[in-house]
Amino acid sequence: MASYLDGNGLLYFWQKIKNTFTVKADAIKNITRSGTTFTATRADGTTFTFTQQDNNTTYSDATTSAHGLMSAADKTKLNGIASGAEVNQNAFGKVAGLEHSSGSVVTTMEADEDCDTLYISYELSASQNSYTHITQEYDSTLGIGNGVVTTPINIQTLSNPVFGQGYGECSTENGTAAKTVAMNKYVRVNGGIVSIKFTADVDANATLNINDCGAVPIKFKGAAITAGVIKAGDIATFILNGSGVSPSYELISKTVVAATGSVDGLMSAADKNKLSGIDSGAEVNQNAFSNVKVGSTTVAADGKTDTLELVAGSNVTLTPDATNDKVTIAATNTTYSDVTTSAHGLMTAADKTKLNGIAAGAEVNQNAFSNITVGSTTISADGKTDTLTLVAGSNVTLTPDATNDKVTINATDTTYTAASGTPLMDGTGAVGTSAKYAREDHVHPSDTSRVPTTRTVNSKALSSNITLSAADVGAVPTTRSINGHALNNDFDLTAIDVGAISISDSNYIKGMANGVCPLNSSNKIDATFLPSYVDDVIEAYPRSGQTALSSTWLATGSASGTVITPEAGKIYVLMAASGTYAANSQFRWGGSAYVLLQSGEGVSAITNAEIDTIVAS
Repeated sequence: MASYLDGNGLLYFWQKIKNTFTVKADAIKNITRSGTTFTATRADGTTFTFTQQDNNTTYSDATTSAHGLMSAADKTKLNGIASGAEVNQNAFGKVAGLEHSSGSVVTTMEADEDCDTLYISYELSASQNSYTHITQEYDSTLGIGNGVVTTPINIQTLSNPVFGQGYGECSTENGTAAKTVAMNKYVRVNGGIVSIKFTADVDANATLNINDCGAVPIKFKGAAITAGVIKAGDIATFILNGSGVSPSYELISKTVVAATGSVDGLMSAADKNKLSGIDSGAEVNQNAFSNVKVGSTTVAADGKTDTLELVAGSNVTLTPDATNDKVTIAATNTTYSDVTTSAHGLMTAADKTKLNGIAAGAEVNQNAFSNITVGSTTISADGKTDTLTLVAGSNVTLTPDATNDKVTINATDTTYTAASGTPLMDGTGAVGTSAKYAREDHVHPSDTSRVPTTRTVNSKALSSNITLSAADVGAVPTTRSINGHALNNDFDLTAIDVGAISISDSNYIKGMANGVCPLNSSNKIDATFLPSYVDDVIEAYPRSGQTALSSTWLATGSASGTVITPEAGKIYVLMAASGTYAANSQFRWGGSAYVLLQSGEGVSAITNAEIDTIVAS
C-alpha cells in the first residue's frame, strides 16, 4: 500500500533533521593560514594550531655523496645483482618505545629474524590537537603513534564524520583534472583531514569531489597544484581549508612510490638490503664463460669463483704470465711438409678442393663416349652424368631392357596395296581396319540422306526458295489489338488498361487517406490503422515462475493461459496480485519490459514510527 507524508508527519520529520545537524561544540568552525602554520577555530571558540610539513617532493638523483631518488639506471643495475650477494651490515636488533613527555622506556621490541620488519603507525587524537598521516595497512602487533606505543589501525576503517576525516582511492585516469572519490560516511568539515590513494598522476589545476559533495580545487603551498606533484601510487593527505564559497583541499603530506627499472622513486627496503651487500667501488659483472666445451665434452663452472686448470699434454708447453694475465701455448715440432705421392705430410688446399669434388664411393673413370654423331649432327654430353634420350619416330618402336642394359629398335612394315572395293557412303561413322590406300580417281556413290526436291513445306515445293506468310503458319495478324493497343509494335499495359489500382498513383498510396489499408508481415492490419477502441485494454494474469515485468510475465484467461505478446499502445490490467504488484495495477509495454502506470493499492499517511525507521537507516 502506498503512503504519503501529511502535515503532522512533515513537522515531526523537520524536527528530526534539526536534531541531526545541530553543531557540536568540538566541531571545527574555521581555519586560517599564515605561511606553513594553520589555526583552527572550534564551534565553542577554542583554537589550536598545527604546522604543514615540508612537501618539497622535487628530488635530484642520488650520488655517492648526496641522498636523492634512485635513477632508472641504478635500479636496472641493482636488479642485475642477485639477492644474498651481500656483506653483512650493522643493524639494530632491538627498538625501544619512549613515552613522549618523560622519555622513559615503555616497551622494547626485538627483531625475530634477519630481515624482520618494524611497522610504525600513527593515530589521530582530538585531545592532543594534532594530526598525522596513515600511509598503509599494518599487520604487525605493535606500532608507535605520537611517541606512545599503540595498537595500529586499518586505514580502510578510518572515517570520522565529526572531524571530516576519511580515506579513499581515486581511479580517475590521467588527463582528467576532475578527480572523484567515494569515501565511507565522509562529511565535508572545515579542517577535516583526508588521505587518498591515486592510481594515476594528478593533473595541473585538478579538483577533488568526494561523495559528490562538489568539486573543490587541490592546492599545494597555497597555489593550484601543478602536474607531477602527485604521482600514480602516491597516498596524499589533504586538509579542507574553508567551507564557504571557495574552499580548497591543501596537500600537507604524501608518500612516494618505490623506484623501478624505468621510473625514479624512493628506494625500497629490499633494494636497500641488496645495495648494502655490495662493496664500495664494486663494478658491473664482466662477461665470462660459465662453460668451456672441448670436442663433445663440456667443462662447467661449479661456482662463481671456480677455477679452470689448463694442463699441458703431449708436444704442448704452457707458459703462464700472472703479471700480464696471459698463458702462452706452444706446440713441439709441429712443422710438416705437404703430402706427396711418396711421402706423408699435410694435405694442401688444392688437394682438399679436389677431394671435396669426389663423391663418396667413387671409382676410377671408365671408358665412355662423350659425343655421339648422327649424320652431320653431333650430340655432346653437357655434364659428367648427362643423359641421352632415345625417341621412337614414325614406324619405329623402342623396347628398353634395363635388366640386361639393352634397347631393341623395330621398324613397322611400310608396304601398302591399293583398295579394290567401292568407296562407302551412308552408314555409321568408323575408323576402319583396312591397311590399303584409296586411288586418286575413286568416286563415292550418291548421298541418299539428303531431302528430295519433291518434298513440300505447307504445300509449297522445295524445288526452289519459298516464302511463308502468317496465314501459312496460323499466326495472328498485326492488324489486331489488345485493350486498344495494335500488335504491330511492342507495348506495356497499365493498371488503368486492365481496371486495376496503380501503386504509383498518389490517390491510392498504401496507408494514406482515401488510399488502401496495408497488411503487415503477418498478414494482419497494424493497430495504427485501427480505431482507438479496438483491443486497447487487456485483462492479464501473472504466470507462475516468470520474471515480473518481462515479456513472458502475463497470460490471457488465467495464469496458465496463452502467453501475451506485449504491444505498444495497449493497457494491461493485472487481474491477480504478483509479488509487490497488487491486483488491478495497470501497465503498458515499454519496448523491453512492462512499465507500471497505476498501482492497485490504496494510499495512507506515513506514521511517526515509519519516519523514525527511515531516519535511522
